[in-house]
Amino acid sequence: MVVGSAAKLKPMTTSGSAGNAIEKALSVLEALADRERITELAEMTGLPKSTVHRILQSLVGHGFATSDGNGGYLPGPRILTLAGKVMHRIDPARLADPALRGLRDRTGHTVHFAMRNGDEAVYVEKLAGHKPYQMPSRIGQSMNLHSTAIGKAILAELSNEEVAAVCGRTGMERKTPQTIVSAQALQTHLSDVRRRGY
Repeated sequence: MVVGSAAKLKPMTTSGSAGNAIEKALSVLEALADRERITELAEMTGLPKSTVHRILQSLVGHGFATSDGNGGYLPGPRILTLAGKVMHRIDPARLADPALRGLRDRTGHTVHFAMRNGDEAVYVEKLAGHKPYQMPSRIGQSMNLHSTAIGKAILAELSNEEVAAVCGRTGMERKTPQTIVSAQALQTHLSDVRRRGY
């Protein structure tokens, strides 16, 4: 769920000429999560533009990248195919279950496990608490990231630029009287979340 920052990528350490080629290809592939233009990708990876272009052509040919037709590149559909297979084999909710149960048992409150889906968070697991009040939530329910605690925990892992982009796309609709609807106020709140750790 953590999205890579726009900082220059740290070089990998595989040895040998084949390993070096793999390192370069992987660094370009990783950079595609944040950048589209060859110039930007070259700056982010530290590779010559000619090398980045050659790698991109290979990635496009194998479905790991796509051209937007305007000189930009995006992650390709094959990445989603592989991710889907991995997610099918590794159930994040199952892996998180011991921690969720421990938190529920210690606090008595209902606990949720959510994953980011675009500009929303989707509940993929819910363990009901022991308190009389029960949250009217359900597995599969989606929420804007800015309007829930779990969504703000996800946003806190993003850069300020990425948070601003999410706010711009969603419009920060008010869900309750307590919903933060100012991008600046949300950034301040997320700074507190990062400092506290929750």
